[in-house]
Amino acid sequence: MSSETAFFYGALGAGSALVLANAGAAFATLRTAAGILKYGDTVVVGTWVWVDEEAVDTQTKAFKRPPSDMNCMVGVVMAGFLGIYGIILAVIIQAQLSSPTYGLAQGYKHLAAGLTVGGSCLVSGVALGMIGSHVKQAKSFTTWLLTMIFAESLGLYGLIVALLLCNQVGGSPVSL
Repeated sequence: MSSETAFFYGALGAGSALVLANAGAAFATLRTAAGILKYGDTVVVGTWVWVDEEAVDTQTKAFKRPPSDMNCMVGVVMAGFLGIYGIILAVIIQAQLSSPTYGLAQGYKHLAAGLTVGGSCLVSGVALGMIGSHVKQAKSFTTWLLTMIFAESLGLYGLIVALLLCNQVGGSPVSL
């Protein structure tokens, strides 16, 4: 096979890492932000607000919220890391594509690495989104945060495996 085929597989790996990881990050951000915008039975959509009477303090006309709304931003920040994982791998693959000895085996490894980090970040993003949308209903913030960390670690594990795949030369791992 030609070097164009190897380059195609390597570029496909970089692209799939970027697209799938950012799709997971976007889903997690969307679902977590939807969880932030819910206040009991109150939902904020654009400039319209539907309010349950018990969700508003009648004397101050303010929404009743938990003590710190910054706790809700943890999920959004963690979702951003998933996109960064995809960018890291895409940059590493792109740097190795310009090697004069780039062969089909490296193209396959880069495709596998891209699908590994992209798929793991996509699954991690779905998990983060599902958990993050229930931040207001969580009985314990610590338990909720630990669950978010474990969901985020799925994407990190995919990045580690992908980096190990990218650092293999000729079938033997490079010593770090």
